[in-house]
Amino acid sequence: MFFLNATSAGANSSATSSPIDMLAQLFFILVVFIIIIALAIYVTKLVGGARYVHRGNSNLKLLDSIGLGFQNGIHLVKVGRKYVLLGITKDRITFLCELNEHEINESDISLDDKPSFENYLNRIMNKKNRTDI
Repeated sequence: MFFLNATSAGANSSATSSPIDMLAQLFFILVVFIIIIALAIYVTKLVGGARYVHRGNSNLKLLDSIGLGFQNGIHLVKVGRKYVLLGITKDRITFLCELNEHEINESDISLDDKPSFENYLNRIMNKKNRTDI
């Protein structure tokens, strides 16, 4: 390649590169770096997306969860027509209990829609307005 500063046998090894050659080498290194970063991002998204395949007719739905510390939490999951409460840590998943439909306040849980930032912000603002009155 012309970007590499190779000298032929018998040529003076103390010769310096011209500024144009140095800029060409820098440009080549930057292009290679950008290509490597782009490929790393693409492969990361490809591998991450392949791990979790969501089917539209799934019988499993995560309804609610709360964190209890670093890598610990309680999750409310709908499995078919049953509601189960699971304790999840870094190393284990523990069945805590099964809940009936009447024990769950579904007004706060939207089973079909993902929670949006707007809904979350409105809920926080409504709580704040009620405490200010």
